[in-house]
Amino acid sequence: MADVSKNGTGAAKKGGTRFARNLAIWAGCAFLWCVIDRATKAFFDGAYHVGQVAVPDILGIVQLDLVHNRGVAWGAFAGNVPVIAIVTALMCVGIAAFAVYWARRCSALEMVGLGLLFAGGVGNLYDRVAQGYVVDFITPLFIDFPTFNVADIGVTCGIALLALCWIVQILKEGKSSSGTSSAKEE
Repeated sequence: MADVSKNGTGAAKKGGTRFARNLAIWAGCAFLWCVIDRATKAFFDGAYHVGQVAVPDILGIVQLDLVHNRGVAWGAFAGNVPVIAIVTALMCVGIAAFAVYWARRCSALEMVGLGLLFAGGVGNLYDRVAQGYVVDFITPLFIDFPTFNVADIGVTCGIALLALCWIVQILKEGKSSSGTSSAKEE
């Protein structure tokens, strides 16, 4: 209570504002990424048949071709759609709970990372539950790697962004604690 001033601009209000801002960032990012994922999958699944190459070679990096993936990466665990869907759903619930729990103390970039991660999981979960397969359409040409989609990009970029934020935070904390211990030694 001592942190709250008479005009309501104290630490408690600032924490609530950060919480609301961060949840809005997380939800907005997740919603936007889900819309992009759903639109791209609907386009490719509606315009092409499985195995058809839509764009054969983009700068020698990727081609766009329709694949129905009934498993996970490289088709692993194909035929286990219910198990994969349950695990994915539990992970999405865990990510959402973590986002709400963490929203008071994390940065906007961390919330973007969590939003992308959540949206990627939800996007592929929707495909598995609604269709029994995930619509993939981006195939790398320069490396042996599975065909993927926008949801997968969200998962990968979300994890990378979170890792980067946490590494930077760890380095900052290490630097500030070593600066404090150096000052104590003098």
